[in-house]
Amino acid sequence: MGVIFFSGIYGVGKSTLGKLLSRKSKIPYYSASDLITKSIGEQYGPNKVVKNKEKNQQVLIDNVEKILSETNQIIIDGHFCIFNSNGDVEELPRFVFEKIHIERIILLNGDFEKIRQNIRSRDRKDYTQEQLSNLNDKEEKYAKIIVHELRVPFLQYTMKYCDEDINKIFEFIM
Repeated sequence: MGVIFFSGIYGVGKSTLGKLLSRKSKIPYYSASDLITKSIGEQYGPNKVVKNKEKNQQVLIDNVEKILSETNQIIIDGHFCIFNSNGDVEELPRFVFEKIHIERIILLNGDFEKIRQNIRSRDRKDYTQEQLSNLNDKEEKYAKIIVHELRVPFLQYTMKYCDEDINKIFEFIM
């Protein structure tokens, strides 16, 4: 019983890949932000700023517990780090990763220009390459700390934005 956790910066392709892998693997897929939004009604919008990250993470834990009581494995996409209201990168609380029953972690990386285009198109937000690089570096560093603490299988994968992505990650999760 557990969670296959997809991580990566905004716009890297977590949701798209998660949905495709869910169809291929028959493992239910959820977005962490959607699970939180449904429960508390907080809308993140294009700036992705979170008002109360501790409360949100407890809501996520509660939702994952409920879902896992009905099925034995799920795919969730989320973050290890986010931008705060000042535009600084903040780590999400460690307790959430300990409590959501993570059995595998996949950290997605990608081409920053492609990611910038994805974010511009989806959120009408324009991050600089420096902002994305900083977020990516901190996401990667913190992900590796969590992987070490949880002692779970880990795949760091650079997106190619083609069928190869689905096939490589499907091999890892199966």
